[in-house]
Amino acid sequence: MSSITPSIANAHYVVAYCERLNFGAEPVNTLSNLVFIAPALIGSYRLCLTKPAPPEKIHQQLNWALCLLPLAIALGSMLFHFQPSRLTQALDILPICLFAMVATWIILRNALFSQRYRCMVLLLWGAASALASSWPEFLAGTAFYVPTLLLLIGCSWKIPEHRRTLALLASLFAIALLARALDLPWCGAGSGTHAFWHAMAAVVCSGLIMLGINQGRAKSGRARSGQASSGQASSGRAPDHAKAHMKNRP
Repeated sequence: MSSITPSIANAHYVVAYCERLNFGAEPVNTLSNLVFIAPALIGSYRLCLTKPAPPEKIHQQLNWALCLLPLAIALGSMLFHFQPSRLTQALDILPICLFAMVATWIILRNALFSQRYRCMVLLLWGAASALASSWPEFLAGTAFYVPTLLLLIGCSWKIPEHRRTLALLASLFAIALLARALDLPWCGAGSGTHAFWHAMAAVVCSGLIMLGINQGRAKSGRARSGQASSGQASSGRAPDHAKAHMKNRP
């Protein structure tokens, strides 16, 4: 959850955050990442209560990965804000990218989009994110996350049954990006607005986790009801055949 620019001297990173510029350290930005524990706990608890249909059990692994990735996001971002370096930058960015990819895959899969379509969407998102990262100064280092915002907007358009939820999450993510971009322009005597970006991003993570789990539960429910209806239809036909057979007996 970070924005960095390489310095000219000694090839070290200058961390472009209001809190570091004011105080030389980032205690608020570092500790505010603890909010990502909430989506991990909420999602894990809800997932423990979910009983998927047998064909869906293998995909519980993806749901568990989605629930646990916020912990990796928290750890990576905390390390970067505490001690910025190329290594901690990678540890910061990688879990975020993985969360976006897994969440997109689960939500599109539960909405019955084909595997080829899901791969195409993720490839386009990855290419757009890589392209946006080549302009680190644009939107105060926030350009990297704009393709993710567009991805949320696109999903809200393509999945009508969850349009309101996805549109709300896209709106919250837009507010989070605004807070991230304004951290330096609004920098005063305080610690800036970057911690608010962490809090809002955690809310969006929680919403995506719950959406994926609820989609899976609805899908499992439809599968069970379909099996039950098929069983009832089969059991209902048996007496009719028996009656017809009895009538035709001499």
